[in-house]
Amino acid sequence: MLNWPIIRTVLIVHFSSQSLSPLFSVVKKLLVGGFIAIFFGSVLAKAVRGAILPFGFPDTVIFCLSLAIGFIIGGFVVMAMNSIGNQSSVYGYSGILKMLGITKFSRWMAMEIPIIIILSFVGVFGSLVINSAATVMLASNVIAISGWLLGLFSGYGCLLIRLKKRNVSYMLFISIVISTGMLFDNLLQATVDQNNRTIMVICLILLAPILGHWQLYRRGLSIGESAPRHLTRSVIPNVIPYWGWYLVKLWRNKRTKGSLLIALTLSFSSALVIIARGKAVIDPYQLLFFTAILSATFACDVRGVIARYCPPEIIQLSGVGGLVKSELIAVTTLGLVIGAPLLLALISYAVSPITFIVMYFSIQLFASVVGLMMSTILVPRVSDTASQFMSAALAISSIFLLPRVASFSDKNAVEQLINWLVVSALAMVLIYIIELNRRRKYGGA
Repeated sequence: MLNWPIIRTVLIVHFSSQSLSPLFSVVKKLLVGGFIAIFFGSVLAKAVRGAILPFGFPDTVIFCLSLAIGFIIGGFVVMAMNSIGNQSSVYGYSGILKMLGITKFSRWMAMEIPIIIILSFVGVFGSLVINSAATVMLASNVIAISGWLLGLFSGYGCLLIRLKKRNVSYMLFISIVISTGMLFDNLLQATVDQNNRTIMVICLILLAPILGHWQLYRRGLSIGESAPRHLTRSVIPNVIPYWGWYLVKLWRNKRTKGSLLIALTLSFSSALVIIARGKAVIDPYQLLFFTAILSATFACDVRGVIARYCPPEIIQLSGVGGLVKSELIAVTTLGLVIGAPLLLALISYAVSPITFIVMYFSIQLFASVVGLMMSTILVPRVSDTASQFMSAALAISSIFLLPRVASFSDKNAVEQLINWLVVSALAMVLIYIIELNRRRKYGGA
């Protein structure tokens, strides 16, 4: 079993990067994470209790639906943190675990614990919301919450799966989400007997990826036994405009390049599902929030590709203003590219295509800038699980909180657009102030 020194090392490595009091920092971050999960879960649960939801569904359908939601959210959370696809970047940590005289089970748990802690926060948040939803829908709270928690664990397990040492987890996750969505679509049009078979198939598809945890145990930290890989970098062109430098920097970085490809794949897959279904989307504006989430989670990785304090690139970019401008151009450009597939798939369902396009640009701008702001504040580094999770969680929360705080339901499209743009401009100013303050205080007592 794991002993306290091993547990402490795992927590410090993943939740207390660059801290003078690492153990105190770990406790503080875990308490803050728990408080945020309970606070936002309670707020959303209160809103759900006042909502009008359908009721009378069998417990099997409720379990299946909670399982699917948990699977999708669990997978998205792990992909947002981008920690699974970058295990080679923590070669030193894995190598140390491999050399320690501990059992294979202990090494396996040392790799599982960080993500399980993060998913525990998400589980607490979701359990509060699902408990309220199950009460309104007159369903079993225990069954609904059980499906939610199993789905989180299975979504994480899906991203651990390897096939002949190849990482196929992302494509497998997307395939499962698409197939499950189609099965749920058929569920609404089938007979009772067909429904039971469909529900069983959905549950088996969503629960099977739990085997990814067993596969991780069997692999046994093989990275610690292999030689370090030589990194290859794309060659930067001899002459590029300063505003394009950060785009090249993001493409050369393995972590941000992986995040961008994941976000694009999810956006393309969602667009293909909408087109394949061939059914009208009642409110296409709500789906713009999904593209905003993808852009925000990608932007949360952007600032971490350069040094936290006084990066040397700042000189070549003519100071803080040039650095911030280059960052903003990169995240907004890639944010618009990420959401483009869904924009093309949804624009035909909008009442006013021009209004829809303008709203898309404003929401994507806000999501990209807020993601960059959270990345600038926390500067999540590789294997810094706590900062990766907190930056993504805060950025996504901001996307959903602004319409509620600004009472978008009582405003027209022009007023909503102004709100998105004004808050985006304020976030840009805050990014500049943070970077300027870091540069001025660098090297000070």
